[in-house]
Amino acid sequence: MTPSGYQLKAILQAQRQLGRDLVSRDFPLPIDQPVRLGREARLSPKHPQYNPDYGSDLVFREDDHISNFHALLTWDGRELRVQRWKSAKNRILMVDPDDPSIKRPQDDFTIAVNEQFQIGSTVFTVLADEVPSERTRSGQELDELKYVDPAPRVEALSTLPDLIRSSPKDEDLEKELLRVILRGVPRSEVAAVVALTPSRNAGEDAVMKVRGVMWRSPNPKSFQPSRRLVKRAIEGNENVRYAWPTGGGGNEYATIAPGADWALCVRFHGPANEGLYVAGRAGGSVFDPDSQGDARLDGDMKFSKLAADIYSGLRALRTLQQREAFLFQMLSPEVRKACEGKSFEEVTAPRELPVTVLFCDLRGSVRAIEKGAADLGKMWKTVSQALDVMTAAIVESNGVIGDFQGDAAMGFWGWPLPQADQIERAAKAAITIRQRFAGFARDPSHPLAGFVCGVGLAHGPAIAGKLGSMDQMKIGVFGPAVNRAARMESATKRFKVPVLADEAVTLALMNSPALCRVRKVARIVPEGMDKPVLVGEILPPEVAGSGTISEVNRKLYEAALDRFEAGDWATFRRVTADLTDDGPVEFMTKFIDTNATPDGRPPEGWSGGIPVLK
Repeated sequence: MTPSGYQLKAILQAQRQLGRDLVSRDFPLPIDQPVRLGREARLSPKHPQYNPDYGSDLVFREDDHISNFHALLTWDGRELRVQRWKSAKNRILMVDPDDPSIKRPQDDFTIAVNEQFQIGSTVFTVLADEVPSERTRSGQELDELKYVDPAPRVEALSTLPDLIRSSPKDEDLEKELLRVILRGVPRSEVAAVVALTPSRNAGEDAVMKVRGVMWRSPNPKSFQPSRRLVKRAIEGNENVRYAWPTGGGGNEYATIAPGADWALCVRFHGPANEGLYVAGRAGGSVFDPDSQGDARLDGDMKFSKLAADIYSGLRALRTLQQREAFLFQMLSPEVRKACEGKSFEEVTAPRELPVTVLFCDLRGSVRAIEKGAADLGKMWKTVSQALDVMTAAIVESNGVIGDFQGDAAMGFWGWPLPQADQIERAAKAAITIRQRFAGFARDPSHPLAGFVCGVGLAHGPAIAGKLGSMDQMKIGVFGPAVNRAARMESATKRFKVPVLADEAVTLALMNSPALCRVRKVARIVPEGMDKPVLVGEILPPEVAGSGTISEVNRKLYEAALDRFEAGDWATFRRVTADLTDDGPVEFMTKFIDTNATPDGRPPEGWSGGIPVLK
């Protein structure tokens, strides 16, 4: 009991469970001065919407069941009177001090220290606010301390190697930390991870959150950590221990957490304002100069700090692993494979080498995006699905995804590891893309049925690796082959074919019938280039009903092309007259109609190439 006339300082602690976090706020209770409790702060009398019955002095915003002014509280130094305000919408439950599961609705009642009431999901507890004895220890001081009782601590630490190897998720890591603390600090009753989160409202103190609480007792009590201790340790970045005297002298209320007479808090390393909180009972030995209680608690702090540092290191390692996994997801499997056993810098260093480049652009997406502007999220899912088709084909052929440009994708072969068959791999990817989009077109219900793809292939020297600036780097390829691949893709629109390749790729694939067929289409002069270059259409092997040009007609076209290049344009028209609905024939015929002399021959000074604008 409190001595007659003794007025105890007290605080009201509000706690509500939000997911894994226990949100906690402490409010000092002035003696003999009524204060309001609610969800909103009072307005200034000068405020245009001022209402004397609106708002409160003690504000807890984390529970919508609390009214803006819910109760009037009066602390007389011994008991707290709680009066429900007339405009409060929800009832106040008085918690039975002997059985917390029993809660009775009350509109006007009194409670003592360590007793509780509840509004909505929030539990309010009256706690003594006696100033504890404080001990701070620097990291160096803790390093120099020797344990009085090292045995239980060594045994507790023996479990850490398994913890490091298993590298569990964060929640499991926290639980294991708290188990280690309860094993290594024999006098501890409870351990928890605590955090200070800045309030969203200017002028309000940070919100204290508690998660992962673990008790030694099978019948845990309510947990009310000392906000003063947490704030001192986390904001001051110090190792702090509090102790409260027990027994006699009116100090029966001096324990901030029921059943404990000491608590310590150490900050975790890292940017988050988090720390480890441990509380227990020393039974007064901490204040006995003839006992080793104080030295044992110093050992408890040293062990807790060691465990917290190990936990911080493991958590930082997990963060780095997650970040690495996220970044590796941005690398093609071929790059990840090449990085095994080698440094990333070594593998991705830019170097010049022959590569084969594939450039693939989605057709019909611009029109679809304009129509679907009201639901861009849905439209992006469709475009993303098309990009998945492109990149899957590149990866399946062991290529590297080099870049995305809107609805276009670029891949390349020959890096980071040499690939003697890089041209064949690129051709296989191009054929796969062509066949998959052709399959979508045959199924009107497919979301990609209205889209087609143009693919360009080119081979030549380039610089591949980690490219970019100091501000942003990416895995890519640079050189004429990249430009030619893009020009080949653009030319597919003119010739109305799905896949076109430059001269190097065309000639290399002429003798690969098992993989593909090649039709020499024309010698063109792409925009920005001077010399004519041979371009070829890459076709899958002939299959009846596939919709591709037959072998007979392919050879017929190439024979006609020979006559065209020799200047015999009339023979070209005659030989290809029966090849209807063929894009290259239509293009070449239109070119002849536009440029031929009256007698059907090439104009004077013709270079042998066909200018193709972008």
